[in-house]
This record gives sequence, C-alpha cells and structure tokens, in this order.
Amino acid sequence: MNTLALILTAHLAAGCPFCTAVKPTLTQQRDAATVVLVAEVDSINDASFAALRIHQILKGKGQLADESTLRTRLNFKPAMGSLLVCFAARDASELQWTATAVNETSLAYFAGAPELRETAAKRLRYFARFLEHPDAMVAEDAYLEFGHAPFDVVAQASDALSMVKLRDWLASDRVPEVRKGFYAVALGLAKTADDRRTNAAVLHKLITAADDDFRAGFDGMLAGYLLLDGKKALVEIDQRILNNPMAAQGDVRHALTALRFYAESGSEISHAEISNALRHLLRRLEFADRVIIDLARLQDWSDVSQISALYRTGEEGRAMRQAVVGYLKACPKKQASDELAKLKAMDPQGVAAALETLTKLDGAGQ
Repeated sequence: MNTLALILTAHLAAGCPFCTAVKPTLTQQRDAATVVLVAEVDSINDASFAALRIHQILKGKGQLADESTLRTRLNFKPAMGSLLVCFAARDASELQWTATAVNETSLAYFAGAPELRETAAKRLRYFARFLEHPDAMVAEDAYLEFGHAPFDVVAQASDALSMVKLRDWLASDRVPEVRKGFYAVALGLAKTADDRRTNAAVLHKLITAADDDFRAGFDGMLAGYLLLDGKKALVEIDQRILNNPMAAQGDVRHALTALRFYAESGSEISHAEISNALRHLLRRLEFADRVIIDLARLQDWSDVSQISALYRTGEEGRAMRQAVVGYLKACPKKQASDELAKLKAMDPQGVAAALETLTKLDGAGQ
C-alpha cells in the first residue's frame, strides 16, 4: 500500500454512504447460519428460554437431534404462539440461536428472497418491490439490502426503482428520516430526461429550503443533485456551503460526504473542479484536516505551502498533524519533501508520531 492510501482514512464504506445499514439483513443471516428454521413458540419463561415447535427446516437438515421441537434461550422474549425464523451458528460443538418474529407476509418475503450467490443486481430487483412495504419489518429489511450494496450495483438495478415513489417517499412524514438519504441519491439514477429534470427540481427545492443544522438525508440530497445537474449543482453547493463561512457545520459535513461520493461515482465534474471547491474549506480549521485528506485522494498537489502552514502542535492538533504529514509524504513534489523536513526540524516528536500512526494504518491495511 502506498503512502497516499495511508492518509485516506475517511474512505467511503463498501455500501451506500447515505444509508444506515447497521445490522445484517435476513438473507445475510441465512447465508451465515448453519441451521435456519421456522418455528412456533409453545412456551417461554422470564429468562427467554423457549420451547419451540418446528414447522420447517430451511437450511441444515440433519444438524438437529430432534427436528420436531427445539428448546433454547432466545435473544428476545417473543409472545406465546409467535412465528419465528430461527438462525443457528455453530460455536464449537453447540448451536447458538437467534430469532426474528415473522408473520405470513414477512415469512413469504424471506422465503422468496434470492440467495447471496445470485448476482447482486438481480437480488436488488427483488428487494426494490418491498421498499416502504406496509409491513415494517419487510420495509426495513429491503432498505438494508440496498444499504449494504455498493452504489454501482444499485445503479445496475435502478430500472427496478420507481422515480415517482422515490419522490413521494422523500416528501412523506411516514417514511423514516434515516432512509431519505438513500432515496434522494437514488433519484440521481433517473434515466429519462423528464425524470432527471423533475428529480433535480425536487432536490434543489429541498436543498435550498431553510432548515436547522441537522437535516436527515441532506448528504444524499446533495449527492443526488450532483448526479443530476453536475457542474451547475457544484456551483450551487460551493456558493451556499463550501465558500460560505456562515454555512452550518452540519451542512458542510454533508457536502463533504456528497463530494467524496461523487468523486468516486460521478463523471461530469472533474476532480480538479471538485478540488477547487473543497479548497475554500481550508479556511475553516474544523474541517481542514478532512479537506486535506480529500485533496490527497484527488491527487491535488497545488496547495503544498498552505497545507504545510496548517500543521498544528499540541494534543488538540493530532488529527491535523496526521493529515498534513500524510499529504506531504504522499505528494510527489520536491516542495512537499522540503516542507516536511522543515516540520521535522520544528516539531520532531509530533512529526514522528504522525508518521508512526500512518505506518500502523499501513500495517492494518495489508
């Protein structure tokens, strides 16, 4: 791994950067389990130790001594008579069980879900039908499937997404706010000219609406707008947020996430144009270390002196030191090595500590 890779500690996650996919999906649990079965709760005590009547073994036939009943401690306390999908992972010689309560609707959804060995885009086309399903568990799990998927795979399955529904969900108070970032960026995948114009207008209205410092899904709105309106959107974001010293901190953080995403997934705006916009934030020290990392990611080496001057000593300057030292170490210009030598002479311990951290990051990334 080269030095440039070491300083990109703010890299995008493999899945959607605007999603809150913080737990595994049902199909991920199915794939990881040794045994999967459907059972009904016959009895349960206060310690969540349950007696279950097995209806169907979906995976792992022959793994159980008794395939009609199961007695085990569960990860929650279900109601008597509840229908459960139970997953078991083998820990040494024992099966450790977790369970999810289901009904006829969610069980049919789970039973029909494509296995992980299917192509990712084909799988997402199945789950697209269940986004914002009336059954809350189904709706959440379908959303999680998209949240875990890389954006290029989501783009391959975008023909299964209804632009009309996405716009409606963004405007709906009934849709959880945490999902709106994904629905907003998905608007950027529209194919027809009419949908692209309409989607851009919707996102522009949401972006320019007055609001407080916290706007759920705002990063996804900015990213979707960039995908739809390209350079025009960048100018708007630059004027409103990046080059606006009064812009709310939350809006700036969202803009950084959106631009980081676009640099990897977009095509109309050049890296040089993104860098030019980002450099305005070098004047805001609370964001400068993140911007330095992004400039290195974009291989923009035009601000060596300015970035070197942002080096900070003391405990509170640790993140900035690592960003500056990493940038100078990665930069191929002689000016960068000269600046790094000056910093070593000024603060040998601080630079050494920053380089040690980068080396550890390199080892962790091997």
